[in-house]
Amino acid sequence: MTVCVLVVVSAVITGVLSANRLSMNVSREVVAWRGQDAVLGCSFTHREQERYAGNIKVQWRARQSTMKPFFECSFKNISSEGPGDCSSAWFSLRGDPRQGVLSLLISGVKLTDEGVYFCCIELDGKLSQIKELKLKVLGKPEILSLSLVNDSAPQKLQCAIEGNPLPNITWLSASRGPLAQQVHTSQIGQYQLASWVPYDGEDRVTCKAESQVGRAERTHPPSNSLTIAVIAGSVAVLLLLATGVVVLLLRLRALKQQSTLHENAPPEEDRSLHCTQGPAEDAVELQLVYATVELPASCEGATCTPDLLYSTVSMH
Repeated sequence: MTVCVLVVVSAVITGVLSANRLSMNVSREVVAWRGQDAVLGCSFTHREQERYAGNIKVQWRARQSTMKPFFECSFKNISSEGPGDCSSAWFSLRGDPRQGVLSLLISGVKLTDEGVYFCCIELDGKLSQIKELKLKVLGKPEILSLSLVNDSAPQKLQCAIEGNPLPNITWLSASRGPLAQQVHTSQIGQYQLASWVPYDGEDRVTCKAESQVGRAERTHPPSNSLTIAVIAGSVAVLLLLATGVVVLLLRLRALKQQSTLHENAPPEEDRSLHCTQGPAEDAVELQLVYATVELPASCEGATCTPDLLYSTVSMH
């Protein structure tokens, strides 16, 4: 009976001493920007680390310590054996657990990655410890959309915004200035807001989001529509100018051709000689022949108008 008691007491003392030989350190809070990489710092020390040749199991859990691990890696604590493939698309170890480093690298953090994490270690299934730390993800305001909503009258202009911390929303009218009384804003997600104002379709309205870490704004109708109109007008003007230049060039070319013909034409006297030259070969030349006509006796002493007779004569 005495032997059993001594065994139980010895086992309890050994467990306490072993637990005291294992200690962990973590970063209490890690701050990262959305889209960047974040390193959750975690390390451990063990008095018998250099002589320990057993298994090391690393686990990372999120939200609650009792949740299923989203990352796990296990290997022997010997220098000749590597840790194996301890990485995934988004998570990987940042350090060597055989050297006491259990830090986790999260690639391209999202706003939804913010929260509580737990670093866990287990040695040979006997010694284990867990530590809590927090990840805070900052996100500058981002306008996800600015669109017209026609589900009811009057027509609405709705703006969807995301950011952490949640930004303040203001609306500006190009003709009336700030719109304060007609703004309706509600939270549609942990990091998202929806805001809308009545819209008559004739004004330029800007949705502006501001927080401690940044600002963003968008205008309806977008400025690129104005740019397209300006470009279209410019193209029309250029086409008109190009058409005018082409017409002018054609006219100048016609004038130049007329000037060239005039310079190459024969002198005036040459043209008259050409006109009086004889007919071409096998052509009939017509000449005017005059004849004397005697008046009859009956016309003597009276006015008499003779008839003029014309006749063609062939000249050989």
